Amino acid sequence: MTKWVRLRLVAAAVVLTGLFGALLAKTWSVQIRDGEKLAALGHDQWLHEVEIAAPRGMILDANGVELAVTVNVDSAVAYPREVVDVADAAGKTAAALGMDVREVEEKLASSRQFEWLKRRLSPDAAARVRALGVPGVRLLPEPRRFYPGGPLAGPVLGFAGRDGKGLDGIELALDAHLLGESARLHVIRDRRGDMVMATDLDPRGVAAPPRAPAGATVVLTIDRFVQFIAERALADGVRDNKAKAGIAVVMDPRTGEILAMASSPGYDPNDPATAKEARNRPVVDAYEPGSIMKVFSIVTALEAGAVKPDDPIDVEGGKIQIGKRIIRDTHHGASIISVTEVVKTSSNVGATKIARKLGRDKLAEGLLALGFGKRTGIQLPGEAAGRVRPPETWGEAGLATVSYGYGMQATPVQIASGFAAIANGGQYLPPSVVKKIVDADGKVVFEHTPRARRVLGERASRQMVDMLKQVMTKGGTGEKIALPGFVLAGKTGTARKLDPATKQYSTEHYMSSFMGFAPADDPRLLILVMIDEPHGGLYYGGSVAGPVFAAIAGDVLKYLGVAADAPVLAPAPISAPAAAPEPEVAEIEITADDDVIVIPDFTGLSVGQAVELARARGVKIEIEGAGRAVRQFPAPGRALKSITCHVTFDPG
Repeated sequence: MTKWVRLRLVAAAVVLTGLFGALLAKTWSVQIRDGEKLAALGHDQWLHEVEIAAPRGMILDANGVELAVTVNVDSAVAYPREVVDVADAAGKTAAALGMDVREVEEKLASSRQFEWLKRRLSPDAAARVRALGVPGVRLLPEPRRFYPGGPLAGPVLGFAGRDGKGLDGIELALDAHLLGESARLHVIRDRRGDMVMATDLDPRGVAAPPRAPAGATVVLTIDRFVQFIAERALADGVRDNKAKAGIAVVMDPRTGEILAMASSPGYDPNDPATAKEARNRPVVDAYEPGSIMKVFSIVTALEAGAVKPDDPIDVEGGKIQIGKRIIRDTHHGASIISVTEVVKTSSNVGATKIARKLGRDKLAEGLLALGFGKRTGIQLPGEAAGRVRPPETWGEAGLATVSYGYGMQATPVQIASGFAAIANGGQYLPPSVVKKIVDADGKVVFEHTPRARRVLGERASRQMVDMLKQVMTKGGTGEKIALPGFVLAGKTGTARKLDPATKQYSTEHYMSSFMGFAPADDPRLLILVMIDEPHGGLYYGGSVAGPVFAAIAGDVLKYLGVAADAPVLAPAPISAPAAAPEPEVAEIEITADDDVIVIPDFTGLSVGQAVELARARGVKIEIEGAGRAVRQFPAPGRALKSITCHVTFDPG
């Protein structure tokens, strides 16, 4: 062996030994010193944890009809690494989705593994994308909140965002119940990030993704048909009176349950971005209510024994001065009238005189006991508390104005709840829009149980009911609001609105109100209507809000099957005397049960079968789509003949 051979062998041995030593060092570093750290990095690259969202719970009406459900809709997505011809794919995809070509091309040419193209497509758009067959462009199902009734009860239901979380209304207030619990699934991804295997396997070695427990089902006290009646009548009232807005609350005074809560304008929770004013006015808005508050100030005086229904009140010809303030009556110039006539004719001077007899402290106590100045606790977000100022700040003028509804603020739901206490014999029941909540296992986790508290004696309540019945008779401010066959109890209200610019009460802007219940002696239905800033030539509560009350009450009493107080043989228009305080008649004619039909269940039928069944049952039907019926509104059940049933068909 020559010298050079030996040197080369030694050199090779040194190099190999060095390399082997370096390999050992690297192995020690990877396996021992940095082993845990590098294992974690590798683990994060190929093993991922995917969150599986729970299906959001349904919202149902009082009869089990779906008001809010979660459905899967297709979204267009792109996997840029799979796209073969970017320009060609972008052109076809943009045309199918109605998007800008450059925007689509930019996403298809992205270096990212995944790109959203367009979320929550219409069925037609999804079909166009599916027909393209473009490599790298796919449809991905996504959950979407859907409201079958469209704008029906929109401000009450609220809406959920793209992330499935509630943003308004019941969706927000009960979000924790509706959300459910998310589940997690471990998956293995390849170098491109695509899932190739689920690591959560069942005993047979088959991928078994965990099921995310669904959210709870919320059952409301809202009756979708009563809601429909209230919204229709309110929209008509707002339109006919060229008003800024309107409110209607329909309640069962025996339980405190809200059967309908309407706001005009409302909005469609399927597309909340188009809403002009997305708020639930009966709960979040507080107003100076005006003359309807005389009911509460005078019943408090009756309860305290400060006055009796027949006590004479000197109204001084309908005009009284307190300091620099002059208080006037609108409708009469009498001098001596009874307490009952103060309510019947809505005398401001009379209410002032009665409040003086009662005293400011007792009046304040009575208003607070009836629920004013504090939140009712109804299960809706953003509830306003209203305002009753401390009585020591009132003064003589303040005592007078509070007695007839100024110098304080109240929400419509507060007013309706306080009025329901009078209708219910002095028992106050907190208002509720939630009947029960049922979790995914069928367990009832909440159920509305009326818990009454006595705020008035039965005698004072009965006396006020008798007075409210007089309001609806000849000479009363509500005399032209009639439901033939029914005895009504009610109160009108017309309040001037404060002009924020001048800090003075406007002579052009009014809040016109009417609240009433029927039948008067056995109330099944209590309705409050408020019309904000009517500009149709009339502004008195009986003329503006009264007809809306009559329209709602007439149809709802029929729907509920409430028997009339007396048979109606030949209803005829009621003409008012020339001196009547309210210049317009609002009358609803109640006829026989022939006005009520039973809407059948069209689900699963073809268009031809549905039309034939509707014709046989005497039901008006409106067709949307083709194929088999998948949903209808109203749902099967009793309805008025005038209702048209909207049936949606799907070819799927």
